[in-house]
Amino acid sequence: MRESNVRKITTFVIAVGLLVGCANTPTATEIGESNYTLTATAQLGFGSSRQEAADDAKEFCEQRNKKAIIRNFSDMPPIGLVGYSTSIIFTCQ
Repeated sequence: MRESNVRKITTFVIAVGLLVGCANTPTATEIGESNYTLTATAQLGFGSSRQEAADDAKEFCEQRNKKAIIRNFSDMPPIGLVGYSTSIIFTCQ
């Protein structure tokens, strides 16, 4: 692959990563009976991804004038360029 193509691909990947990082509106999926799940990713380890997930759950519930109650954390190791991920199950009360 030519060096200019590699540079273009690298620039594209970085730009997409920055856009994804800026678009951090918590998106949770309802899994029944007021239980929700969401996944957060961080580059600094599980502690960081867990904090990100908890913060997202808190923000999600606050948008509904409720408080987040975390029921479960599930950690996933990094895959390729994707950092540490944590999925959580929570309720809004």
